[in-house]
Amino acid sequence: MKKYFLALTALFVTLNSSGATDMRTLFKEMPDSILPLLTQSNRLDMLDFVESRMKAVVRNRLDGESELVSISDCSLQLKYTTLTDIAIRLYYYRDMVPLICVVHSVGDGLRDSRISFFDSHWNPVDESRLISKPVFEDFIAKGLPKDTLSILGEVSEVRGISIVPVEGGLEFIYSGNEYLSRENEKLKKYIIETPLIYSWNGRRFVLSKKAR
Repeated sequence: MKKYFLALTALFVTLNSSGATDMRTLFKEMPDSILPLLTQSNRLDMLDFVESRMKAVVRNRLDGESELVSISDCSLQLKYTTLTDIAIRLYYYRDMVPLICVVHSVGDGLRDSRISFFDSHWNPVDESRLISKPVFEDFIAKGLPKDTLSILGEVSEVRGISIVPVEGGLEFIYSGNEYLSRENEKLKKYIIETPLIYSWNGRRFVLSKKAR
């Protein structure tokens, strides 16, 4: 019984010191620098609207609309501007210390994403410690002749890679195919559109499923 009590106490201390919390609290305490178009009052209003089962739309600092689309204990979806979406998801290290992942995605059709990581106190975490992100060449079919690869590199001027945080990991999706010119449309078959899936193993995001 004593050992059980000590184990529970140690777990409580670990979680408390790590700042472990739920997404609602994190959203309230988020520094304005993370989402500069929203004030804390904006974020609190959004949460109030959600609690009241109302559409969670506010006027942001640019006098445009921002909407909290969904929120749960571990994830959040935000329509930040008409062309920008924010996805936030909690992952946990092996010792149950939380990691916050924030993805900014811009574009309509062509999607391009930027990813950032933070601890539970919103201190930045070095991305290189957590993932080696894919590059454009990772979405090219294997065995492609070098001359064709060179042509693809020239005609695929817009190389959008969309990032989707999901339960257990991240999906990286190439979204630039539709921007190939008509005369180069036949090259689409060499560009892989299925996601590269990176699984969270409690320490890093590792490639677990190669696109085909």
